[in-house]
Amino acid sequence: MTTLGNFVIGQVLTAADMNAIATWTSFTPSFSGVTAGTGASNTGQYCELNKILFIRTKYVLGTGGSFTAPTLTLPASKVATGSPTQSYASGFQAVIVDLFANAYPLSVNLASTTTINFLVQTASGTYVTQNTAVSATVPFTSGTSDILEIMGWIQVN
Repeated sequence: MTTLGNFVIGQVLTAADMNAIATWTSFTPSFSGVTAGTGASNTGQYCELNKILFIRTKYVLGTGGSFTAPTLTLPASKVATGSPTQSYASGFQAVIVDLFANAYPLSVNLASTTTINFLVQTASGTYVTQNTAVSATVPFTSGTSDILEIMGWIQVN
């Protein structure tokens, strides 16, 4: 099977080549700034099409868990690339859910070329701003069964 992105003009593609396009791979997302707690679950899938990495993850805290400043490392040793260099990962959507109250949309920030972190959106003025990092108490005091979900895409090496 030819690796996706390495096809050449005139090449005959096999069924295996075509079936490999947009295949999702399960992985355990690598987070820092999360205390899992007893009974936590952390699942994800990614798909790479040429130099675009699609990701979806779901982290559910267990008993005694908290989100203290969550940062996600891109899967498969990928490095965010492209020009112009981005500060915000606008191809991502993220939400943090206080199981017993509300869901809060988050902005996704490129913390480095291999990690993303999350900013709370604040509506205290005329316009929504995104300047406060998620912490153990922002946007709420995180705990058992609270959820962080991320889905989106980014250009990679």
